Formats: sequence, C-alpha cells, structure tokens
Amino acid sequence: MLFRSRVSTARRFIKRMNLADVDALAAMMHDDFVFVDSRLTRIEGRENCIEFFRRFVALDTGFAITIESASRNGDDVLIKGATTARDPVLVAQCLWQCQVIDGKIAYWQSFRSDQPPALARILASDLVAN
Repeated sequence: MLFRSRVSTARRFIKRMNLADVDALAAMMHDDFVFVDSRLTRIEGRENCIEFFRRFVALDTGFAITIESASRNGDDVLIKGATTARDPVLVAQCLWQCQVIDGKIAYWQSFRSDQPPALARILASDLVAN
C-alpha cells in the first residue's frame, strides 16, 4: 500500500506538471520542498519552489513528462522517462528522483546525461540556495 501511494503521488505530481497547474503542484508540495535541477542547483522551500514552477511553466507551455517506468527504492520514488517541449533544449531522456513524506512531495531532482540548461539559475537565480 505504501509503495503504491508513493509512486501514485509522484505520478499525480507529474500529471499536474504536464497540465502546468502550479496551484495543484503547490498543494502537493511539502513545506520543506527542495528542487534540484540536473546541474545540481537547489531551490529550497515550498514558496520559492512554487515561484520557480510558475516561471518554468511560463517558459514553455508545451513541456510535458512521459513516464516509462516508476518504482520505489526505500523512501524514494525513481522515475525514468522523457520530456517533450516546444523548445528542443528542454527535450531529453531523463531520470527523476523524488521523496514523498506524509503524502506530499518533499524532494524533486532531475537527471540528464547531456548538457542540460541551468534552468534554476536562468529562471530563478534570486531563489537559488547558496
């Protein structure tokens, strides 16, 4: 049951991201939410991350994640998939790791093997954790 709820929570988070529904994403974020992009740039805190996602969805309204597989590893949910977008720079095969605490996403990290754009720094340098 716990396995299904963590994985299904991660899937619901991605669904809301694909809909560019920042308010629904915000409702799923833990108060201590941390976002880490593929360049290891961190944005910490729910309010900062909400603002980052607002800026991100405004960047490319065609952005979406397609899930190939999702599984649980301890407290983490590991997701393999791909992104689609209007901007080809945002299109890639990716891995994501997230942590679900009390039914909310507390940690989200993306991994790309190529040279990904430094989105957190580009879109939200004022929100990046030092």
